[in-house]
Amino acid sequence: MQFITTHFGTSPAERAVQVEHLLGPSWLESPRCQGPLVLCGDFNAMPGSDPHRRLCERLRDTQLALKNHKPRRTWFGPLPLARIDHVFVDELVQVKWVDVPRSQLSKVASDHLPLVVDLEIVPSDCVVSKVPAINQTALEQIATV
Repeated sequence: MQFITTHFGTSPAERAVQVEHLLGPSWLESPRCQGPLVLCGDFNAMPGSDPHRRLCERLRDTQLALKNHKPRRTWFGPLPLARIDHVFVDELVQVKWVDVPRSQLSKVASDHLPLVVDLEIVPSDCVVSKVPAINQTALEQIATV
């Protein structure tokens, strides 16, 4: 199982570099990146933006994966204007439920609303996975971008 969390920058140029690194050979295309994959975080990228589009070429946006689910905005907490926080999954992960809770606490706890997903891993007899070592070089590359 691969579980990756990220926080993309606010400038379009920075996000473009970050998404290419994430999709490249040091991360998602690495031979070590096997098994079910969950990628989540603050992407500072709305649906239709280049980073979101690029990620959707490889993964599924959980808010778009469920039938009869209307995607909900996650930022700005008190008055959500944009959907910039995402959870992406690969074909080995099934999306069961998605919610963006709006309580008084969630509106003041952060400038983002929580994105809660219930996921189910495809049965293990269908999955071949290896536990990869942490790729410190890739981590350093992302951190310096």
